Amino acid sequence: MITRRSVTKVILGAPLVASLPLCTIGRALAEPTKAPAAAATRIADVPIFIYHHTKPGSTPQSLTGQAMMVTPETFERHLQYLQAHRYQTIRFTDLAAFLLDGSKVLPERSAIISFDDGWEDQFLYAFPLLQKYQFSATFFIVSGYVDHENFITSEQLRLLLAANMEIGSHTRSHPTLTSLSAQRQWDEIATSKAILEERLGVTIDSFAYPYGSYNAEVAALTQRAGYRAARTIRAGCNHTAADLPTLACEVFAGFVGRDSLALAAREARS
Repeated sequence: MITRRSVTKVILGAPLVASLPLCTIGRALAEPTKAPAAAATRIADVPIFIYHHTKPGSTPQSLTGQAMMVTPETFERHLQYLQAHRYQTIRFTDLAAFLLDGSKVLPERSAIISFDDGWEDQFLYAFPLLQKYQFSATFFIVSGYVDHENFITSEQLRLLLAANMEIGSHTRSHPTLTSLSAQRQWDEIATSKAILEERLGVTIDSFAYPYGSYNAEVAALTQRAGYRAARTIRAGCNHTAADLPTLACEVFAGFVGRDSLALAAREARS
């Protein structure tokens, strides 16, 4: 059962207020980042947001449903909050470049917006809002779902890339990776990367674990396959180079019942 103290950890969706910082752990570390720091000590204080469905309709009654959907109006309020608090969005590849060798300097207030599964409503409703507020996002795509009904198309993926969005892999068929044999795990992790790269003509550097399910062996396979970063659904916002195969997220978007995105983020760590 999904609860506030489980993997999702937070509650979102009600009107947002501007009185609290989005991510308070280690805020001092969010000063303009200097590249010369050694990778072993380099820390990035970057909240990572997860979305699934973004479409019109009433808010689902179940917690599982609320974890899976936000309306465009709620999503726009989240973007307005980020804009009002001077957050700039980055990609997972940017985060990796900063943590690994300092080749990327991150904005003073950085955040990552990510979408899982590759639903078509993400393109239809979330993408225009991202463009409106000049934010980027990473779309984690299940390669076997592309060009199927209700899912994003190859042409839409190309339009996302042209608009400076990042495309990542979310496996071939969205299985629970820890339940598979090593051979099947490799096929889901590595072949999905190869399929997307061939279809889109770009390098796929980022990965998200379906259902947040991973272990040390699965995480090692993402590195072996050539991903520079892999996202989980465990809570947290401070990242080091050692965390890149299992990046934490700050909030799991979609939950309702709190009056502040910032308050929810802070309470998630209590």
